[in-house]
Amino acid sequence: MAVSLAKEEARHILSVLPFLLRKDDNFRREVSVVLSESLATKDELNRVIAEIQKSREEANRRFEAMDKRFEAMDKRFEELTKEMNNRFE
Repeated sequence: MAVSLAKEEARHILSVLPFLLRKDDNFRREVSVVLSESLATKDELNRVIAEIQKSREEANRRFEAMDKRFEAMDKRFEELTKEMNNRFE
């Protein structure tokens, strides 16, 4: 019986909540305070997203630099291989 009562109360709250949030500023502020204690704000999420983007851009720059170094090493290796082949001929 307690479970069905809790479900009924939850249904009632969900049916009344949108109206209260729109019409009652104090209620909306109280709900906002309660939610802010457990949920991230939009600004906090935007800061996290910006940090992730910055980190991704930095990682991409590092990978590009590594690719350039590997390409230079590969060219040098090819040159050395040609030199060695020429010496053996």
